[in-house]
Amino acid sequence: MFRRAGSASPNFRKFHSQASSAVRNACTRFRPQPKIVISSVTFAAYILWYMNNRPVHNDAVPQNATANATEKRSRSITGSDNADSDDLRTVVWGSNKSNTLTMEDTDVIRTPSIAEWLDGVALRDLAIHNDNAACVDSRGDVYQWGDGFTGRDDQKKKPTLTLREKNITKLKLTEGKLYALSASGKVYALSTKSSKQTLRPGAPTPSSDSWWGTGWFWGEDETIDFVEITPAEHLSWGEKIVSIEAGDHHVLALTSKGRTFAHPVDKKANASGQLGLRKFQIPNPTVHHRSKTNGHLDVELVPRSLADPFANSSRALRPSPAPTTSENLLGIDDSNIRFCTNFFEIPALKGVEIAQIAAGARTSFARTPDGRVLSWGANDFGSVK
Repeated sequence: MFRRAGSASPNFRKFHSQASSAVRNACTRFRPQPKIVISSVTFAAYILWYMNNRPVHNDAVPQNATANATEKRSRSITGSDNADSDDLRTVVWGSNKSNTLTMEDTDVIRTPSIAEWLDGVALRDLAIHNDNAACVDSRGDVYQWGDGFTGRDDQKKKPTLTLREKNITKLKLTEGKLYALSASGKVYALSTKSSKQTLRPGAPTPSSDSWWGTGWFWGEDETIDFVEITPAEHLSWGEKIVSIEAGDHHVLALTSKGRTFAHPVDKKANASGQLGLRKFQIPNPTVHHRSKTNGHLDVELVPRSLADPFANSSRALRPSPAPTTSENLLGIDDSNIRFCTNFFEIPALKGVEIAQIAAGARTSFARTPDGRVLSWGANDFGSVK
């Protein structure tokens, strides 16, 4: 019933032999030559070597966009730069669009590089924000620079001395204000814009509470406007501020006795509850002769979660949110360095000794001596708990 393979007809066996011969002839005709194979392997190896030895950065722009551009780079740091540990060098990298990292005309420094203009300069602290920067030299004087500070003026790119003879040890930058901590525990605030630092003629000595000032008597006349931020609560004998941390809109302070204070930078200071308190006092800008009994406004900053608890609800069922600021804050310029001139002790931490503080953009943290960490503020991404 089934025909065996050996019983195939002679014509079929002849056809099979002819087909096999044709295949063998074709393979022989198109067999690759040794020279072509070696050349192909060599070319492929070169391509692999070239790709592996030429790093491509995530923020690299197309070649045609930089074909006609000239780029001046700071000198990249190498192992030999660590040979002499006595050399004072500042290493920078990242975006330089606002001229905060180097005075050279380059937008990006992709690898850690030595800032030549700071070579040999001893710094106590260095702070860099989005479009402005500041540093403290070995004498405790503060310098500021960046496009956000001077504007895009090529003649004013170099650092400018703004706060002198205050023995500053630490700096913290926010969007519009610079906070400087001195070795004696005093905290000073300056604007991050040079145009707002001009001291009007006849103005009292900055940080002086009296309207007539004492700078002329003590030889402390200043040309740069600044203000001292003082604790609203009395500090004990020998107690002083030893650390400050800043978020986007609030500042934390820690004293030598472990007490924790907060300072509102502007009206957004408590939008996420990061300030740790709602009610505080600010200077009344309409009163020129202030005292302990008058010249201040009692204000309130309500967190958004309390002012609008149904923010994620349907618009049809959502009630109108309550205001997040008290009415007497309307019309007050919170970009002024004198918007608030005090630190306020955080009520929930009174009597709790704190060893360390930290601040995020909209969060606050405090560590106790036994290692517990307390946190408050925005928890959008689980940063608090």
